[in-house]
Amino acid sequence: MESAAAFLRRHPVSNALATLGFGLLGAGFFASLHLPAPWLSGAMIGLVLMQGLRLPPLMPDALRDLGMLLAGVMMGSAITPQMLAALERYPASLTILTATTIAIVAAGRFGLMRLYRWGGDEALFAALPGAM
Repeated sequence: MESAAAFLRRHPVSNALATLGFGLLGAGFFASLHLPAPWLSGAMIGLVLMQGLRLPPLMPDALRDLGMLLAGVMMGSAITPQMLAALERYPASLTILTATTIAIVAAGRFGLMRLYRWGGDEALFAALPGAM
């Protein structure tokens, strides 16, 4: 009898539906617990569970691109004139935040390259905030 993982590898539509299902399952669970960003963090945990069960997640490129487009539109719609005006009130904290982010990325890249022998590009992208 064929394993679930083998079946999903041979049937990309079923695999994509399973991937969406695990993501929705995790997101719904996190939402029921009223955790922050459930549709992001919960979906990620759902896919970690899928991988833990040795099921290969698959997302078609077109669906992934649509998701990225919608996420970009949502983030861009949060920029308002009031938000831009508020930036003027916090120049010191924004400067410190920028410097800290750069330092964390540099330290993370350095550590991954020296301790784990990662290549420069891989270490950089792994150290960037939001990299998963």
